[in-house]
Formats: sequence, C-alpha cells, structure tokens
Amino acid sequence: MNDATPLLRELGFDENMAQVYFALVDLGRATIKQIQAMNKPGKSLSYSQVYHALKKLLNAQVVEQHPSFEDSFSPVNPSLVFDEIKQQKWEKLARIEQDLADRYERSTKEFGMCTIQTNRFYFSSLDLGFKIITDRFINSATTILVFLAPPPTLIRQLLPALTRAYGRGVKLEIHYSVRDFEEYPNYPAVLLALCKNIRVKLVQRQFRTYDAVAINDELTRVGSLLIDNQQLVSVPYHRIKRTNGEIDFGIDFFEGFFQAQAIVQNIIAGFPENPILQMIDSIPPRESQILEYLKDHPRSPKHELSLALGIGGTDLREILARLTQHGLILTEKVPQNRGRPVEVVRLA
Repeated sequence: MNDATPLLRELGFDENMAQVYFALVDLGRATIKQIQAMNKPGKSLSYSQVYHALKKLLNAQVVEQHPSFEDSFSPVNPSLVFDEIKQQKWEKLARIEQDLADRYERSTKEFGMCTIQTNRFYFSSLDLGFKIITDRFINSATTILVFLAPPPTLIRQLLPALTRAYGRGVKLEIHYSVRDFEEYPNYPAVLLALCKNIRVKLVQRQFRTYDAVAINDELTRVGSLLIDNQQLVSVPYHRIKRTNGEIDFGIDFFEGFFQAQAIVQNIIAGFPENPILQMIDSIPPRESQILEYLKDHPRSPKHELSLALGIGGTDLREILARLTQHGLILTEKVPQNRGRPVEVVRLA
C-alpha cells in the first residue's frame, strides 16, 4: 500500500480510487485502458472499476477529464490535494484542541470552586497546583516559609517563587531527618546545591518529619509547607526509580487548608529544637562574602565594599537590601566635614 493511501482515505478515497489516482500521477495523462495496464499483479481493476473510480475522482475534483484527447484523464496537482488534506487535519486538530481546552478550563474552575467552598483544595493537574500554591501562598508570604521533608523535586519546581520570596525578606527553613530520605544520603547537599542563590536554614530533626499514609495500598509520604505559621499545604509524594538507576520522588497531588493556624502551631510544637543535631544556615556566596568582609572591616562605606569585593552598585544595593531585610546588617549615614554623609555598613 502506498504511504499516502491512509491520507487519501481521510478525503473519502476508497482503495480503487487511490489506485487509479496513483496510476494517473505516474502516467500524467491516460485513458481507462492505459490506467488498467498500470495495474499491479494481484491488484488488477476491471474496466468498469476504473470507470467508476474515475467518476468518483471527478466528483472529488482531484482529476480532470479531456474528451478531446481520446477521452483521457489527468490528475490535479498533488500539492493541491495534500493542501486540502493538511487543511482538514488542521481544522480537526484545532477542534480537538479547543474541546480539550474547554474541558480543562471547566475542570479547573470546578476544582477551584470546591476549594473555596470547603476550605480544602485538590487540583486537577500538578501544573495548576504549582501555579495556585505559588500565586496564592508563596507570593503572599511575608515572614517565613517552612518546609517539612520536601522532596528535591518540590524545591526545584518552586525555586523561582522561593527566590522572589527571599528577595522580599521572607525566611526559608527546611526541616528533615535522616529517616525521611534514606535513599538520599546526600539530601542536605542536594538541597544546598538547589538553593545556592538564596539563604536557607536546614534543620535536622531526630524523628521523621513526613507523614506516612496508604494510598491504593502503597506507602505515600506527605511533606508540608507552612506559610507564615498560619497556612498549610500538604504534598504527597512517592519514591520512583529513574531509567539511569537514580532514585527520585514524584509528587502525586496537593491538599491542605487555606487557613489552619491551630494545625500549623501543633505541627511546629511537635518539633522542638535539638541543639545536638545538625543545623546548616546556608547563605549565598556573595552575601557570605560581604558578611565575612564586614567581620574584618566593621563600618565599611558602601563604595569600599564595592571596590574590595568587585560587586557593582546595583547588585550591591540588592544584596545589602536582602541582608538588611534578614536582619544581618545595618546601614547608617555618617556625617562628613565636607559634602554629603557617607553610608556605612556594619553587622547587626
């Protein structure tokens, strides 16, 4: 069968029409008997079959008849035929796309309504979940974001929003225990690599920090995101093995509460500080560089910081603003004998 036969069938060609059309394309112009002579072994068509196939092709406007030339026939330019096929397929795909988009919009609206009405939310897709968590929760955070046993997949997906939150002065903490990710012996290093450009405090706990639930008879871990110590988002996830043998964790869905201050406070109370366990306060390299410089050079003017560390004015202002928001440094203006006061920076 010619590779184009299925496409021609989408235009309403039957097998005889396709065979006659291909013969005409090869011959250019031919009579019914000449078309018959082009029949392949095992696929011969009678005079009547060729005649009726030609009538159908004429009606489909893909061949032309030439009565003055021995009542011969010729094909219409194939590019025109396939332009028609492409147009029909495009219109069909456009209808399918629109239908799916409409159904998706209806489903997401329905889930959103359910969320508002019940103070609990589920999302019809992970993309929608990440978008709403980012827009409604992380972007509105003002003081602190606390993750309990988050899989690296979650941090990676939310990293742009976390970076913006950090820039606004929001503190970031990740609490975990060695029992949370036994498959990830380098779990802290993975998180620090992901969060290399933002300040994050990693707090190791003695007991596991995730909840364990059974979903479809399989153990599912549930991490949490606490926003401003008032709101809660739960993130169920499961262990998966990549094709390269590496272990990762896939997020199943999201659930939680819009306002759950009592629940959040109970969760926090369940994790008392334990000074024996490890705590890492990770600071981005350039911010750490400034803090180290200020230890040796207290009350440094801003222009000296810029020259000494090679950090441009705009970048320096942004970094100093973040350090100020996080309570690590203070800036003050020192009067001069001449000219304007000089802004100096010191550790808080």
